[in-house]
Amino acid sequence: MENEMLDHMHKKLVWKITIQFIWILGIIAMMVCIIYEGIMQVHRNHVWALGGMALILLITYFIWNLHTLWELFENKTKVENELERSSTLIHCVTELSANQDVDEAINHLLEIIDQYFKSDRTYIFEIDEEQQIVHNSYEYAAKGVSKEIENLNEVPIQIIASWIKKFEREGSFYISNLDLEKDREDERAYECLKTQNVNSLLAVPLIRNREIIGFIGVDNPRKNYRDFPFLSSIQFFIMNRLDTKAQQEKLQYLSYRDALTNLYNRNRYMDVLESYGQNKGQLIRNVGIIYMDLNELKKVNDEQGHEAGDSYIRRAAQQIVAVFPEHTYRIGGDEFVVLYPEIEQAEFEYFVSQLQKNAKEHHVNISYGVVWKEVCENLEDLLTEADKKMYEDKKLYYSNTKHNRRGQIERNSPLCTAEKKAM
Repeated sequence: MENEMLDHMHKKLVWKITIQFIWILGIIAMMVCIIYEGIMQVHRNHVWALGGMALILLITYFIWNLHTLWELFENKTKVENELERSSTLIHCVTELSANQDVDEAINHLLEIIDQYFKSDRTYIFEIDEEQQIVHNSYEYAAKGVSKEIENLNEVPIQIIASWIKKFEREGSFYISNLDLEKDREDERAYECLKTQNVNSLLAVPLIRNREIIGFIGVDNPRKNYRDFPFLSSIQFFIMNRLDTKAQQEKLQYLSYRDALTNLYNRNRYMDVLESYGQNKGQLIRNVGIIYMDLNELKKVNDEQGHEAGDSYIRRAAQQIVAVFPEHTYRIGGDEFVVLYPEIEQAEFEYFVSQLQKNAKEHHVNISYGVVWKEVCENLEDLLTEADKKMYEDKKLYYSNTKHNRRGQIERNSPLCTAEKKAM
């Protein structure tokens, strides 16, 4: 595009130089004729006529040059704008490509876009079709402008229904004066924008597989506000990074989830312990721990097969997660841990009793090691205590049933047990 522009300017310049050269030759020719006839003192009327024509040529030549200077100024401005646009676009692409942290890269990108448009806010909204909501994923606010990202999560999609129609019909849109568009906007959208002191708005859709999945918005742009192609070009790279982020989150989810039970796995458990370990000396308050081990799993595997054993593990996991949905880890073949910070003792004990009741009703036999502490200085010590209690409960169970699953009950630290079970 820049080469075509330069080629066009070059051709135009050659054409103007040619016209000016012919013009100057005409003026010189007339001046020679005037001088010649003046010297010869003949045809006085001819001299006046030629003088008038020469004057007209000089005036038009002067006007032409003024026009040329103005065009050069305009072209200079266009070239400068185009260079700014190109350099900003390169900056945006470089930021998105070079920064491995997707969130950080997109936030920096929004800052670059905000500066290009001299706007108040630049942001990205994503559409959740299943929940019928839109949420403000990213936002950059200029200095002195309040951020609205916390107030714009889970916005009903009906509020921006007119915007989606504009995206489908026009591809992008610019509202130059919000008050003039009041009758066309959803009343809730209008009130929301006015509350944020938005008077003008530029928006371009984010598209994946021909479906609108969100949009980039620019509030109160004061410069380049008609440059839809700029935002449209950037949206491709934004979509690429959002897709990368989604893939990374999916991989992280899979790396932290147990394939059989969909509970948090040993990897997640080790990361949680490591994060607590890095904050040694920091007190953990009101923490409850349950160390659990399934009884009779070996018997189920031996007598009914490993598919039945897997089903038994899944059934146990379902009972645990029904009571503790966010704090449960499967750390080995038949071992589970609940690590629940910031919970009162009475509430924790009630949950434990519910778990024991559910497990009994669904014919799942579990040995428990339950510990709750108001102030915990060393989480590893608390886990070890829960582990010991679990083995005492298991020993009691097998002594009552007059057989021992392993021949000998071993007492290991929670970390070692998890590693042993994973092998």
